Amino acid sequence: YKILSECTLVLVLIFNRKRVGEVQFLNIATYENSSFSVNQKECLSTLSELEKNMSASFKRVVVFGKGSKQEPILFTKPIQRYIAMLLNIRRNTEVVPKSNTYVFANPNSKGKWMSGPSVLRKYAHKCGANNPELLTSTRFRKQLATILQLMNFKNDEMEQIARFMGHTEKTHKEFYR
Repeated sequence: YKILSECTLVLVLIFNRKRVGEVQFLNIATYENSSFSVNQKECLSTLSELEKNMSASFKRVVVFGKGSKQEPILFTKPIQRYIAMLLNIRRNTEVVPKSNTYVFANPNSKGKWMSGPSVLRKYAHKCGANNPELLTSTRFRKQLATILQLMNFKNDEMEQIARFMGHTEKTHKEFYR
């Protein structure tokens, strides 16, 4: 359970380039109760077939991030399967007490979650990286911002990216452009 939970946490962090707090504090109820709203369905109707197929591959969960802003987290199909396995193990065993509401809960803990930075650091060393100390959520976020800047997006596209990363437009322009 612990290894699956740690690896899944790392995959979600790396895939989404989110702050660790936005992922490590994810509640089971928030994850399970996410669904498409009317606005999202209307938005999907404007997409091309390729874009619709791509969006169908992800589960979107909205959490509250830094400054109580809503932050989307995307879950690929494999990650959704891993989380389903985690939740199934928890339902059928006593690995994690029922009172612990976190998706990435510490085993045998009534209310603690796995520490995203510690788990990320652990697997950065285990993967054999030349400079594991450089594999942090902050550096992943900066790397994403740098790559996106090189792609020379239009202002409205950069605004959407800034929102996804949890930045204001001003913050994104000042620190990442």
